[in-house]
Amino acid sequence: MRTTVTLDEELVAELQGQTGARTKTEAVAFAVREQIRRSKMRKLASLL
Repeated sequence: MRTTVTLDEELVAELQGQTGARTKTEAVAFAVREQIRRSKMRKLASLL
């Protein structure tokens, strides 16, 4: 799916550096997956 968004270039560059992502798309996809993973972990932890 193609979506156009406006992102802070410095944040994207920092994200790429931290994740080793070669492209902006790869970096943003990583960040989205990571946010979903963390959200699921918080939800699971609240059930304990």
